[in-house]
Amino acid sequence: YLFNFIMGLFTSLNTEFQIPSNLNHQELYDLAKTMFNENKHDISLQLFHKSADMGNLSAQLELGAYYDKLQKDSETAFKFYQLAAQQDNFIGLLWLALYLNNPNNIHYDPKLSLQHLLDIESKGFQDVGLYISQYYKEGIGTEINLPLSKKYLENTAKAGVIDAQFYYGLSLLQGTFDTINISKALDWFQIAASNGQIDAIAQLGLMLIHGIGVQQDIDMGVKALVLSSQQGNSTAQKVLLDFGFDYQKIEILSDVEIKFKKLA
Repeated sequence: YLFNFIMGLFTSLNTEFQIPSNLNHQELYDLAKTMFNENKHDISLQLFHKSADMGNLSAQLELGAYYDKLQKDSETAFKFYQLAAQQDNFIGLLWLALYLNNPNNIHYDPKLSLQHLLDIESKGFQDVGLYISQYYKEGIGTEINLPLSKKYLENTAKAGVIDAQFYYGLSLLQGTFDTINISKALDWFQIAASNGQIDAIAQLGLMLIHGIGVQQDIDMGVKALVLSSQQGNSTAQKVLLDFGFDYQKIEILSDVEIKFKKLA
C-alpha cells in the first residue's frame, strides 16, 4: 500500500479541496486512503498532511517516505520522521534511524542512527538487533566490533526474528565471526525455513543439490528452489534458469510440500 500511495502522490495534480473540520486524525487518514483509492491523489495528499499535523503516526510515516523516496525533499521528510519518532513509537524511531543512516540525506548522522537503534532495542524491541549487528560489523556510526555484531545477531535469531535466523546461519556457513560451522548453519537455515524465510529455503535447496553438510538430494533441493523462487527469491530464480527450468511455468508449490526434517 505504501508504494502505491507514494507513486500516486508523485503523479497527482493540484486541486482545491475543503477539508472537513469535524474529523479527527484517524478519520482524516481513513478519508485520505479512500480518496487515494478513488485516484483523487491531490485531495489525498492534503488529507494526509492534515492527519499528520494532528498526530496520526501512519500519515507521518507515509509522508516521510513520500518526500524521502520520491520527492527527494530531505528536509520535509526529516520533519515527518521526527514527528513520528516523537510519539515514542519504535516504528517511528526506526524509520528516523534508517533515514539518518542514508548519506544522501542532509541530516546524515550514522552515530545518532545507531543510538536510536540501541534505544529501541533497550525497550525490548529485539527485531532491530539485526540492524545493530550490521552497524557493528561494518563500522557504521562506531568502530568495527565483530564480537558485538555476533552477540546482537545471535540474540536476535534466538528471539525468533526469522531474517536474523537466516543471517546468523549464513555467518556460520561463511565463518564471519568464528570458524565455519556447517552443521550449526544448517540448523539455523532449517529453523528460518520452517518459519517461511525464503532466503533460507533457497539456501537449503542449494545445500541439498550440492550435498553440502547433508546427503545430496537433488529432487528435494530443486523443490526448495522452486518454492523460494515463486516467493520472489532472485538467487533461486537464477539457479533454476541456469538448470533450464522456467520457474514461472512450474506448478505452484505450497509450503506444506516442502518438509524440512532434520538433515544434519
